[in-house]
Amino acid sequence: MRLHDVNYQRWPTKQWRHAWQLVWLVLLAAFCLLSSYNQASAAPAVAGQAKGVPVKSQAEIQSAVVRIEVTGVFADPVNGETVGSYTGSGFLIDPSGIIVTNNHVVTGAALIKVYVDGQETPLNAKVLGVSECADLAVLDIAGEDYPYFTWYEQPLKVGTKIYTAGYPLGDPEFTLTSGIIAKAKAKGETVWSSIDYAVQHDATIQPGNSGGPLVTESGQVVGINYASDPEHDQYFAIPAALAKPIVQTLRKGQNLDTLGINGRAFRAEEVSGIWVFSVKSGSPAGKAGIQAGDILLGIENLVLAEDGTMHTYCDILRSHEPTDVLSVQLVRFNTAGEAGYGTGEINGDEITIKDAVANSEVLTPTPTPKAGGQGGHPIQFTTWTDSDDTVSVDTPDDWQDILVADWLYNEQPIGIYLMASPDLSGFDGGWTTPGVLVGVSDLLSNWSHEEVLSTFADQGNACLRSGPYDFTNDAFSGIFYFWQNCNDEPNVVLYTVAMTPKTDESLKVVMHVQFVTGDNEELVEKIVDSVVVHRAPPDKQVWATVQVNGLNMRSGGGTNYPVIANLANDADLLVIGQVNNCSWLHVIAPDGSEGWVSGAAKFVRLNQGCGAIATE
Repeated sequence: MRLHDVNYQRWPTKQWRHAWQLVWLVLLAAFCLLSSYNQASAAPAVAGQAKGVPVKSQAEIQSAVVRIEVTGVFADPVNGETVGSYTGSGFLIDPSGIIVTNNHVVTGAALIKVYVDGQETPLNAKVLGVSECADLAVLDIAGEDYPYFTWYEQPLKVGTKIYTAGYPLGDPEFTLTSGIIAKAKAKGETVWSSIDYAVQHDATIQPGNSGGPLVTESGQVVGINYASDPEHDQYFAIPAALAKPIVQTLRKGQNLDTLGINGRAFRAEEVSGIWVFSVKSGSPAGKAGIQAGDILLGIENLVLAEDGTMHTYCDILRSHEPTDVLSVQLVRFNTAGEAGYGTGEINGDEITIKDAVANSEVLTPTPTPKAGGQGGHPIQFTTWTDSDDTVSVDTPDDWQDILVADWLYNEQPIGIYLMASPDLSGFDGGWTTPGVLVGVSDLLSNWSHEEVLSTFADQGNACLRSGPYDFTNDAFSGIFYFWQNCNDEPNVVLYTVAMTPKTDESLKVVMHVQFVTGDNEELVEKIVDSVVVHRAPPDKQVWATVQVNGLNMRSGGGTNYPVIANLANDADLLVIGQVNNCSWLHVIAPDGSEGWVSGAAKFVRLNQGCGAIATE
């Protein structure tokens, strides 16, 4: 992938707001498990079911399945924020009125009503606990002696006959559809949740079946229905084996892997994130100022839903305690459809939104001039190199502030780097000045590209990161990361690249290329493609400066050789050879004596990389 093939994210402006609406229509079309139907009539109760006993047959299934109606403020991608009622399903697991359903059915609702066994009069339900990442919720209703389900405890087998039970399409008439288990362990990463695996079956589920049970012929719960792909006749349930321990925690009043949102992952063209349908009041998300209709772009500066699922979101939550402070990046639309960029913290500083109009302008990059320069005028380039031609790079003519220096790691030179910018102090110390840094080393041949970037080019929490992406051109191959919103500067972007020359895989090159979105984006590719690197000239003298007083010089390369001299601090030693990747250096001391010293950074400092020293 070329650098310019991954564009920075663009937020909607007036001229392409319609495209966002099309994205949301697609999102809503896939939002198949909630229903806006709100019928008032009731189905007759099942006769003959004993009170307070578990379901043991197909005929008794209906008695322990409930219809759930929620009312609250929800935001869908087309109609915006509305007050409405939606329906889902659930099921009793305890005679005291404990109900299991989906998180996406109930979270954010102001009012939850439960209809038991087709009764006309609903019962109010309270939420005991939820898990966003498992898409599970546990409710409690008043009363005793309810019929209830037990969990299926046997290993799942493909072909096992099962039933989907619930109240689809908001219809108060109970529905039971039959099928078989098609796959015992299907993919568990979905737009709703992130679980280890799901049960795939072909017992039809429709909007409103969410949260209802998937049961055996004897009435034991195999899973909780939560997702579907009707186009391919595929339906999915959260397996009982995963759900049971989570439900046990939730019914105790504890939440798991939860910020307090009812959200759905999406990926559309250049944008990915979590669409927030609703927010639970008093939750960490609610206290942070997250609202229904927001799009969560990142948490801790990691881009969310790049794969179209909740995987990254849930991995982040599972890596932190519920009280940890987490940075959040989001987009919020105003009533005119203009996008504002928001930042803040969970359990910390509340979300603040930058001016929507101004933000939509700066977040939409200026189109790249076809002529390769601003206003159609070609940009002139200058080639910069060090005195030994170890590294060279082309930059715009106005990048006249240049630095060539040793590339240090643990205070030890490992190579050389070159920096160029209109203002090096602004480039090195801030985000709003363009510039480039190119470093080359022959001491990192055993490092992966990821290790190079994490060690030398990680921007930490200062920027929102995406990647890594594969990179290749005629001379190099490697990876790169794309960084944006650095220090809350939405019009600044940064590429960090780690690459290896195709002609010399023992060298590692790291690059930083920083520019503003109004600049010519073709500059990035031009700069990267211009890089040329070589090994340091083999005939150039390598010196080692002693860093301690009384350094032992031995007769051979190892501690088993006798000490023949003690060297003073700051003594300059001419290096004529090395062994074991510079573990030991063959040197000539200032008095002309010859011997070996340790090459450890705490003892000596080299003026060149180890690759410039002959191996003995």
